[in-house]
Amino acid sequence: MGGMVSFRRRFMAGLESRGIQVSTSLNNRPYDAVLVIGGTRQLPGLWWARRKGIRIVQRLNGMNWIHRKRRTGWKHTLRAEYGNLLLNTIRTRFADWVVYQSKFAQGWWERVYGKTGVSTKVVYNAVDLYHYSPEGEEERPSDRQRVLLVEGSLGGGYEQGLETVDRMAEILRSDHGRRVEVMVVGQVPVDLKADWQERTSIPMVFSGKQPAGQIPQIDRSAHVL
Repeated sequence: MGGMVSFRRRFMAGLESRGIQVSTSLNNRPYDAVLVIGGTRQLPGLWWARRKGIRIVQRLNGMNWIHRKRRTGWKHTLRAEYGNLLLNTIRTRFADWVVYQSKFAQGWWERVYGKTGVSTKVVYNAVDLYHYSPEGEEERPSDRQRVLLVEGSLGGGYEQGLETVDRMAEILRSDHGRRVEVMVVGQVPVDLKADWQERTSIPMVFSGKQPAGQIPQIDRSAHVL
């Protein structure tokens, strides 16, 4: 979700800088085109737009899948499957054009749910190298190696990111003799944070959610992202 919010904010700013008016509500009519970032529950609004001949473009990444590989609880499973159903309904019944974030994502959707018959294109995510640059302020520690994990939200099945970064840090420490700390940026449930602070011997710094403008400097503070 954090990625979707970030993409929407940057995309809107790019359009507005070119004099193109943008709205986030399908009820704010009239408009010339609709971009659905992932999915939306506003299916009646999409139905109205399609009926009026307004082009609908869906930007689509991968599907919800963690619950199919590991136990994440029945609530998460229901939300994930509902999400997949919603995404594919828009993909197959409403979208005039589907823009996939990668060839992998396109192949995944077409393998599981079949091709749609509408126009498709792969557009990879871009990074603003003027903003995300190795040049600039940093506070990289010199007495230890910092492994950084940046995520919008961890939990509900996505806590495996913590498992991965903990294993990586342990390898750096045990196999390479490095002094290591893990910094986690993003929303982490209180109980999950307490659990990890007890179960790992690797120092973990939980910095919480940070303003988007701070992320490049935080990235530069790490030895491994």
